[in-house]
Amino acid sequence: MITEVLVLILLSLLVYAWAVYPFILTILARGNPVSKAGLSSTVSADVSILLSAYNEEGVIRARLENLCRISASIGVHLRLNIFVGVDASTDKTAEIAREFASRHDNIHVMECKERRGKVAVLKDLVRACKTVDCGLWTVDCKKGAVDGGLGTVDDKQSTAYSQQPTVNSQQPTSSILVFTDANTMFKPDAIDKLLSHFSDPAVGGVCGRLVFKQRSACPAKPWRSGEVRGQKSEVRSQDIGAAIPLKAGQALHGEQKEEKIRPAGAGLLQGMDGDEGQKSAIINPQLVLHPVHHSFPSDGGSLGDGGSEIKNAPPEGFYWRWETQLKVMESALDSCLGANGAIYAIRSELFWSDIPDNTVVDDLVIGMKVREQGFKMIYEPDAIATEEFPEIADEWGRRVRIGAGDYQALGLCRSCMLPRYGTFAWIFWSHKVLRWFTPHMVLLLVICSLLSVTRRQDSSGLVLLAELILAGIFIFLLCALAGTRVRALAMFRHFVVMQTALFAGFLRFCKGNLRGSWERTARGR
Repeated sequence: MITEVLVLILLSLLVYAWAVYPFILTILARGNPVSKAGLSSTVSADVSILLSAYNEEGVIRARLENLCRISASIGVHLRLNIFVGVDASTDKTAEIAREFASRHDNIHVMECKERRGKVAVLKDLVRACKTVDCGLWTVDCKKGAVDGGLGTVDDKQSTAYSQQPTVNSQQPTSSILVFTDANTMFKPDAIDKLLSHFSDPAVGGVCGRLVFKQRSACPAKPWRSGEVRGQKSEVRSQDIGAAIPLKAGQALHGEQKEEKIRPAGAGLLQGMDGDEGQKSAIINPQLVLHPVHHSFPSDGGSLGDGGSEIKNAPPEGFYWRWETQLKVMESALDSCLGANGAIYAIRSELFWSDIPDNTVVDDLVIGMKVREQGFKMIYEPDAIATEEFPEIADEWGRRVRIGAGDYQALGLCRSCMLPRYGTFAWIFWSHKVLRWFTPHMVLLLVICSLLSVTRRQDSSGLVLLAELILAGIFIFLLCALAGTRVRALAMFRHFVVMQTALFAGFLRFCKGNLRGSWERTARGR
């Protein structure tokens, strides 16, 4: 009888997490529509953009150019500084970053001589941006102590470079921290969209939306002034309610370009839920965007650069459209869960300075800590960033690693599960905690169902239910196996692979010794 009761409990939890919760959330969200009427387009703030880079010589120049263009066009009401932490790169990442710092007095570069991991680098950058005003500073890799002035540099220290050394150790120079990645590109108005929410004192952080793109086999070259951009390829995208179709002959940076419509399935991809690393793609043959090398035209019409036709588009687009809608609704009710490391902003005083250096999903943890301190974490889908889609070959390792990070984050953010957080605790339990333990519950469900069937003492309804569960799981697995060949069944395969990687991540988490650093994954080519 105990096994039959367990079957009912496990089945109920799974159905609730994957079907009932989204339904309830949809009903509740209808009574709390998202309103942007009170947002300000001229929020006065000191802004620091922080990014950690490891062996990113292929993209760091384009990234800094992208940020410099945004910095040059941003309003006088904002003061924007860019802090780059180079984490013991073995390529020319630091050299390129220093080159930019020598030409722009709002760019600061910290170079670590030994590998430390993203979180450790970000923590030093946060400390630095609170005390350094466009100056040359050094950071001890071991202690993370900021020291104004030239200082002495050895193999255990990091060095930062910028123009006009001046140190202000009394007043913080920034009140808003914008976190991003070295391989991410911002749309021109992305920062303005993020900052507009900070006019509300109850908002502690804002998460933007990441759009994935896939580049052609030949790397695109940087565009020079006077060139006509992207004559040979076009990019298509589906953006949840935000992409802008371009008309034939529309001017791009003042230059005319002839449209050529490619077959459905060409290249701008969208992904969500960066905190779990389960990023995917969707494609809309209705929208056409101009390819631009890691930049956005001033009219905001393009979301990506050189694209290529995608013969086998990822199949799980519906799943991630659904996940995006959940994030929108959760944000409307209370707060979104964590953030996307490619693009999010928080108030500087809300940064959790005690976050462990080996934290894997730092964006999730930092965003959750904002809500833990009593402030909202808002999702802004119009704050758009793009990133190359990672190579499929790297997906398994990435999912396992981030799966391990999810269970680590559960321990770090356990306070958010307490009843005092009200609606947010319910959201966390329903959307994250129960899903993180889905593979465990399915495994227990199979075991309990097998025990119920093999111990059959009567033909009760519970035994029949156990038989139906086993048959359903068996059919689901068959569909998943067939999903490698039958496109209509690819969703089943995607779900099984996700849950298997999550369970493998749990095993890795149980082994301990998680690291905050990892090898750079290849991106779509």
